[in-house]
Amino acid sequence: MCLLYAQAGTLGGSPEVLIKAIYANHQPWAHHEIALDREDELSKYFDKELTELFLKEEGCKKATHEICRLEADPIYCQQDFADELKNLRVVPIRKQSNKYTVSFVNLEKRRLVYSMNKTRVGWRVSDIQCEEGPSLKQQLSRPAD
Repeated sequence: MCLLYAQAGTLGGSPEVLIKAIYANHQPWAHHEIALDREDELSKYFDKELTELFLKEEGCKKATHEICRLEADPIYCQQDFADELKNLRVVPIRKQSNKYTVSFVNLEKRRLVYSMNKTRVGWRVSDIQCEEGPSLKQQLSRPAD
C-alpha cells in the first residue's frame, strides 16, 4: 500500500493522494521516514520553497549538532509518537481550493491544515499549519536559535 501511495503522490495525483502518501511514507515510530535532508525525496512531496527551507534546516542541524528551528516532527506537529497512526482523514476546506484539513490520532487527536501548490509536476505541499503556533514555513523562515 505504501508503494501505491508513493507512486500516486509523485506522479502528481490529487492533493488528497499526495497527503496520504506523506503519512504512508513518514512513520517515525517505525523508523520509516521521509529523508528531510535529501532534495530528491523532499521534492516528491513539497514545493521548491519548502524543500529549500527543509534543506537549510538540515544544514543548520548538521553544522551546529543542535536543534535549529524545528522542535517537533514537521509532518505530525508532535515530538513523541504512538506505535500507529489511526483515523487519517484528508478533507478539502470549502472556498479555499488549495487548503486541506488533515486529522489523525497518534497519542492524541491532531488537526493540521495543509496548503497545497499546483506545480508543473503536480500537487506539492507549500505549508503546514499546526493547531498551535506558527506554520511550518514560518518556523523554517525564522532565524535559527
